[in-house]
Amino acid sequence: LYGLYIKDMPNNSNITIEYNTIVGGRRNIDGTDNNTENSSYHGVYLTLSDNGDDRKYTVAIEDNVEISGILNARNSSSTNFSEAYGIKIVDADSDVNANIDATVKDNTLIKGGETVSQQAYFNFYGIHNNSNLSEVSGNDEITAGSMSVGCSDNNECSTSGIYNENFDVSIFSNIKISGATAKSYTFANGIVIIGADAQIYNNTNIYGGSGTGGTTNKYTNFIGIYLDGSTISTNIYKNTIDGGDSTGTWAQMAGVYCKSSSPNIYRNNIYGGDAGNSNNNTFGVYQFSGSNSNIYNNIIDGGNSSYGTTNSNGIYIDGSSPIIRNNTVYTTGAQTNTRSIYLTNASNPEIVNNILAINNTSGNNYVIVEAHADADPAVLSNNMLYSGNSTLYYD
Repeated sequence: LYGLYIKDMPNNSNITIEYNTIVGGRRNIDGTDNNTENSSYHGVYLTLSDNGDDRKYTVAIEDNVEISGILNARNSSSTNFSEAYGIKIVDADSDVNANIDATVKDNTLIKGGETVSQQAYFNFYGIHNNSNLSEVSGNDEITAGSMSVGCSDNNECSTSGIYNENFDVSIFSNIKISGATAKSYTFANGIVIIGADAQIYNNTNIYGGSGTGGTTNKYTNFIGIYLDGSTISTNIYKNTIDGGDSTGTWAQMAGVYCKSSSPNIYRNNIYGGDAGNSNNNTFGVYQFSGSNSNIYNNIIDGGNSSYGTTNSNGIYIDGSSPIIRNNTVYTTGAQTNTRSIYLTNASNPEIVNNILAINNTSGNNYVIVEAHADADPAVLSNNMLYSGNSTLYYD
C-alpha cells in the first residue's frame, strides 16, 4: 500500500510534492486479524526500473504536513516480513547515468511505521534511500516510528530515521532525526550510512531511539549515527547526537558507531546514551574494524549505565587507529566499568591535547585502558587526565 507511487517518469521530468498529508496505509487496526503475507506500506515511493536507458527525473519533496508509511498489524508467522517507510527511493537501473535526483526539505513530519499488536519481522524507516538523494534539510522531525512489541532472535528488526545506502547525501539543519521507540531484538538508529559518504551537520537532535519494558525488552541496539564503509570525505560536525535510552537488558548504545569508516567528526556534542537496567553498554564514539577517524573539538560523554553489570566508554577503539585531538571526553555513570578511552585489538591512535575524565567510585574505572599488548597509542601527548577516585592509566 502506497500513498503516492511514482515510477519510470519521462526523461528529465521535474516533480514537486508539497503541502500534503500522505499516508501509505493501515491494516488490521483492531489487531483481531492475522497478516500472513509479506507487505509494504510507504507514504511516498519513488523508483526507477532497469529499463536499459539513461533516464533521469527530479523530485522535490517539501513543505508537507506529514508523510508516513504506517503499519498497524498482527503477524502470526515469524517468517513473514513487512516494511513501512515514510519515503522510499530506489534506483534499480544498472545504467550509471540513470537516476532519481531527489531532495527532502522543510517537511513537518516524516515517519516510518507503527505497530499496535504482534509483528514478528519488519523494518521501519523514516527515509530509505538507494538513489541520488542529494539533500535532506530543514525538516522538523524524521522518525522511524514506534513498536509496541519486540521481534525475535531469529528475525531481528531494523529501524532508522534515515537509512541511506550506496549514494552520497547531505543531511543538515533538521530539528530531530530518530530511530524507533523499540522493543527486543531491534536495531534503532537515527542515521545509517552504508557504502557512501555523507555531510551531516547543524542537526539539533540525532537520536538512536528508546526502549521500555524492563527485562522483557532485551538485545536492542540504539545508535545515533551508524557508518559502514564511509571514507574521510564524510564530515559530521556541529550536531547534538544521542545514542538513545533503554530500560531493557543487554542493550548497546552509541552516539557515533564507525565500522570500516574514517569520517571527520568535529564540533559535536555526543552522548552515549542512558542504560536503565543490567548488562548494558554505552559508548560516546565507537571505532571498529579499521576505522581511522579524525575526532577533534568535540564534547563526548560516554553515557550513563549505572545499573547492574554495565560499562560506559567515552571513546572505544577496536582494531582502529583514529586521531583524537582537542576533545573533552568524560564518563560518569557505569556500575561495573567506566573508561574515558578504551583500546583493544591492534589499536594505535594518536591522543593529543584532550581533557579525559571519569568520575565514578564503584567498579573498575580507568581514564585510559590498553586492553591488549598490541593496543598502544602511537602518540600520547599533552593530555589532562582526571579521575575522582580511580586509576588514571591501565596498561
